[in-house]
Amino acid sequence: MYKHIENEQLQYLVQLEEQQSNSSLDKIIHSYRGQIISIEELEIFQSSVRQYVYPLIVFFSTSKNKQVGLTCAQSNDPNTSSQIPVIFIIESDIDSPISTASFADIQHLIQFDNEEVLFMIGAVFHIVAVKLDSDIDNL
Repeated sequence: MYKHIENEQLQYLVQLEEQQSNSSLDKIIHSYRGQIISIEELEIFQSSVRQYVYPLIVFFSTSKNKQVGLTCAQSNDPNTSSQIPVIFIIESDIDSPISTASFADIQHLIQFDNEEVLFMIGAVFHIVAVKLDSDIDNL
């Protein structure tokens, strides 16, 4: 049952992505995702700068509103001292010939004003930089 739902969602997102690619909307989208990760995951990201990594095995929800991403990072308390809040800052080019992440702006489909951008299963990201900042609001 779940596989059927995921396939329908994926097909719909592919259609949305194609529509957005052909539209006059902004072709470069900046989005943000706040979450808690382990120190080990952070170390993997730090050692992966300038590499393509992190193939997604789930849908990946982000927001074009930086404050939404910051709120998510700050509202999730780490369970242990081996976890930290992070914010991913993502730049996506709809028309890039080397695009490695399929995504769609789904704001018009949801009830909340989160300016949501959804990345599809299998998306791969290029890590440009990993910066540590004790004041997450400065990002």
